Amino acid sequence: MFDDPDRALTALDESIALTRAGANDGAYGAALSQAAAIRARRGERLAAIEELHEAIAHSHEVGDRLNLTAALRRAGGIVGELGYAHLAAVFAGITAGENFGVLMMVPLPGEEIAFNDSVDVRVREELGSPIYEAATARGAALTTSEIVSYTLDELDRIQTELGAS
Repeated sequence: MFDDPDRALTALDESIALTRAGANDGAYGAALSQAAAIRARRGERLAAIEELHEAIAHSHEVGDRLNLTAALRRAGGIVGELGYAHLAAVFAGITAGENFGVLMMVPLPGEEIAFNDSVDVRVREELGSPIYEAATARGAALTTSEIVSYTLDELDRIQTELGAS
């Protein structure tokens, strides 16, 4: 994803297409969220949000907690990179919160953690500490079912906003 994003995106798009054509969906959520992260770094706003939404919705629908948590761990970096600082701060709270405890069990590569951390630093600076702290507290207080509902609603809102522009 970081060393050769073009090649990674080609492989991810192929995996996504194969799943949509009927192949096993075991890696579908992961492929979607990884592709969303690459597209966000490229500034492909609508495609990144659509793929992140699909990754979360699909993983939740089929009960795939591993890929759901990976998508949620990537979500803050994705939306923060796209300029949605407040939502990124809420995701920082979600990933630090106790209500979704398996989040830290999902390994992400070091480069991805460093990228997400750098986005979080920018988000904190942009919002200022009081607003950032309130947003992260909100995310940390969400229950597991609230996390999914909140996330999908927010991504729907962004998709509508981007589709209208």
